[in-house]
Amino acid sequence: RISQILGFSEEESRALLDFLNAHATSPEFVYRHRWRVGDIVLWDNRCTCHVALPDFDQTKPRLMLRCSLKGEAEGRLADPAPAPDKEAMIQAVAALS
Repeated sequence: RISQILGFSEEESRALLDFLNAHATSPEFVYRHRWRVGDIVLWDNRCTCHVALPDFDQTKPRLMLRCSLKGEAEGRLADPAPAPDKEAMIQAVAALS
């Protein structure tokens, strides 16, 4: 869970994180799965927000498997970039709203 963005005050961080969360969870970006027997769903934890909702028969067993790929991560995961210019970031976010 992200608590603050480097180079931003707590208030600026919270405002930006709230905006990004609202944007990422808007209906056009949400996939809602209605589970049926035999279903399988895969996602990439590096670029997906996900949550389990208790809308399934919790008396039935569930099988969950995790697969982690071996290899080198590319981009920010392996080599964090320096913090972006705060003013440029604020202007970019403002342009989205």
